[in-house]
Amino acid sequence: MSGPNPELVISNIENLVVLCSDHIKVLKAYRKRRPVAVELIDEKIRDIKDLKTKWENTMSERKKVKNMCEVLDKVEARGEARGKAIGRVRALYYDADFSIDEIVKKTELSAEEIEEMIALDDEE
Repeated sequence: MSGPNPELVISNIENLVVLCSDHIKVLKAYRKRRPVAVELIDEKIRDIKDLKTKWENTMSERKKVKNMCEVLDKVEARGEARGKAIGRVRALYYDADFSIDEIVKKTELSAEEIEEMIALDDEE
């Protein structure tokens, strides 16, 4: 059994925030006509504004987390691609006995990049 649809929940909460904003306008209009209830109305307005601020902060944090995850996915993909390239160069150099010039032609990498990838093997 799955939980509620997150997009629907977000949409419902956004609608609630709009309703709260409308409710604030109504309360302010009522406050002008009924000065006795001013303190209670002001308290309710503060509560609604606090909830709206919390919601906006939550949505902002959610966007930041999503952006961070996307950045990490890209970094991870680049690392995987680099690891595969290094593995391919090493296999060509050590296993297939290709020269650096032959690897340059086969991989479209520069001789410096290939030498660097081969040198990484010596550091380990």
